[in-house]
Amino acid sequence: MAMSTKILVKAPNWVGDCILATPAIAFLRAQFPEAAIIVAAKPHLCSIFENNPSASGTIPVDDTPDKETIGGLIQSKFDAICLLPNSIRAAWFAKRLGIPIRVGYSRNWRGILLTHGLPYDPFEWRTPVLEKRSSRSIVRNKSTQWPAERPPHHMVRYYMNLAEATAKALGKEDARMPLCNSRGVPNLILPIAPEGRKQVEQLLIDHHLTERRLIGICPAAVGGTAKCWPNEQQAALVRQLAGEYPDAAFVSTAIKPEAAAAEQLERAMDFVPLYRLGESLDLPGIIALIDRLSLYVTNDSGSMHIAAARQVPIVGVFGPTDWNVTYPWTKLAEIVRVSTPCAPCLNRICPIDHRCMTKISVETVYDSARRMLNRESTGETGRFLFSLDSEAGAKTRIRPPRKG
Repeated sequence: MAMSTKILVKAPNWVGDCILATPAIAFLRAQFPEAAIIVAAKPHLCSIFENNPSASGTIPVDDTPDKETIGGLIQSKFDAICLLPNSIRAAWFAKRLGIPIRVGYSRNWRGILLTHGLPYDPFEWRTPVLEKRSSRSIVRNKSTQWPAERPPHHMVRYYMNLAEATAKALGKEDARMPLCNSRGVPNLILPIAPEGRKQVEQLLIDHHLTERRLIGICPAAVGGTAKCWPNEQQAALVRQLAGEYPDAAFVSTAIKPEAAAAEQLERAMDFVPLYRLGESLDLPGIIALIDRLSLYVTNDSGSMHIAAARQVPIVGVFGPTDWNVTYPWTKLAEIVRVSTPCAPCLNRICPIDHRCMTKISVETVYDSARRMLNRESTGETGRFLFSLDSEAGAKTRIRPPRKG
């Protein structure tokens, strides 16, 4: 395409989703190397894309953009917009801008606002939020049950599909996803901002941690308490790891609004100190902090995807969310979960006994953590699901479905 080609990408609304969308932006850049590719994101999420080599720039746009923002975007005369969010609000935003090519999934009754609406098949795509469903439901109904032989695709592919459709709408009929690295996996792209690195370096100096091995713990998760492995079990894990790795320092990545969860974890850890560094950092600082970790034990959270993008070894603890859709997009990860009849339910708060999380034993997570810490420095563990059958109690390793 000509230099004048302009593509606007409307970013998702959450940290993790924005990171999972970075391969889609890289795909568009590969298809249109001379185009202006601008990412419109919520103000606090712009830093995810500001240093991205595939993006020409960012525009902060909140849920209700003012007339000045809308006017500026209209004057920019974009040729196409790739809508990554699923809301009517996002589609109406694109319609208001008068962009001639508007690509997005035809869901939530917004197809009329799109020029290129992609069909949404829940048996092919499964996003982390269900539609038209009681928040108190604990058993998936027939319309949301997926056959075991046909698991839903990962969110990376969900966004890549939109990028492919955008490229085709702009005349690249031969555009095909994915844009892969040598291992056949599209890379997540998350450069570290210099100001974030500077924040963390000073913080580590202040706490005398520059020479310590850092193990990160995520005591919270956006999206409700149901996604959180209980603090008591997290603390027991830390105590075991501290006994085997006396040189390690344990770092909480909880940000300031999550301070209560970090405080609960700190109390439960007894004699093992918890360095609550995340509470004094902004998003660029959190990214730089996670990049310094030797291991990250985390719930299904946005920070898990930060670690995946920075190739930090991960032990991801999954409960009410669907691991098929949001597992860490890296080969340096193990997923730990327990198979329960009610999971994945996607509830924010468990209405029963939180069995999908409480049944995950400390020993199971500890074994995964030791494997990740003791791996050869030049090797990769390979991504797999580490599942504990809820009835038989037998541990099994199950390879996730191949992407392709």
